[in-house]
Amino acid sequence: MQVKTLLGQWRQIPPAIWIVVLMCLIYGKVAPGFFTLSNLTNVAMQAAPLLIVAVGVTTVILTEGIDLSVGFIMGLVSVVVSLLLKAGLGIWWAMLGGLGAGFLCGLTNGVMVASVGLPPFIATLGVGSMAYGVGLVLTEGQSIQALDPVLLFLTNGSLAGVNMSIILAAAVFGICWLLMYETAFGRNVISLGGNPEALRVVGVNTRRVSILVYGVSGLLAAVAGLLVASRTGSGYAAAAMGWDFDAIGATIIGGTSFEEGKGGIGKTVLGVLLISILRNGLNVAGVHNMYQFALIGLVVLGTIVLDVRFRQTVEGGLKAQ
Repeated sequence: MQVKTLLGQWRQIPPAIWIVVLMCLIYGKVAPGFFTLSNLTNVAMQAAPLLIVAVGVTTVILTEGIDLSVGFIMGLVSVVVSLLLKAGLGIWWAMLGGLGAGFLCGLTNGVMVASVGLPPFIATLGVGSMAYGVGLVLTEGQSIQALDPVLLFLTNGSLAGVNMSIILAAAVFGICWLLMYETAFGRNVISLGGNPEALRVVGVNTRRVSILVYGVSGLLAAVAGLLVASRTGSGYAAAAMGWDFDAIGATIIGGTSFEEGKGGIGKTVLGVLLISILRNGLNVAGVHNMYQFALIGLVVLGTIVLDVRFRQTVEGGLKAQ
């Protein structure tokens, strides 16, 4: 009886956790430097901007939407910050300008979805493409230096021995957690995906909530864009190409569903951890960059398939009881 109970408990563990453990075991053998303190810190630093942008994407998916513009927004923000610095504005105005650009792109996504009625896929892809195009035009396709000490401090600096990018990611996550689970806005976001009609009945402006959700996603993408600009010391329109896939993949791996507002930002951390460990381990193992994209896509898609099957099995077992 105890054996059956133990096996039942093991089967309740999400596949993503098993895959993270398996990757760590493999990397421990093929990449000797993987478990060093410096490399584990590097994993956390690499995960920081992805966690920030993935939290924003998770809030959008909770409303049964999707945001394919986040990678393009991150690139545009790095460009805006770099150009404003080049124009002689102070770093704080430059960063504020970058954050404003990201928030504006997010709000535009929300208006296109909630007011104009475009499908989220089309709206966010269109806004993202425009952001990418604007970034290319402003820089003529070139990389613009952004070597301000304050900006570089975001990834190179530390506080009490902890890297600033990790502190920033933890702070953003904590604020978003409070926003989602301790405020009326967060409850409305979750209800918007689960039962929007109930929100309308009680007088909640669902269109406004939806617009703000996309605005939050754009703002968080902008924060992540600042970290990317800080890490590279430059602004480049294509600096975060593909981050939308990583953010959506991390969200789905974390158990958030495209239907009925199921999930939350807490488990998104697991998806971010999986992708960050996977990418870092491939680098440490010396796998060529041209193979990494295919391997990461394969592992992420495989994990999502396993996780979907896992949730279907769990839900089927609960219904049977």
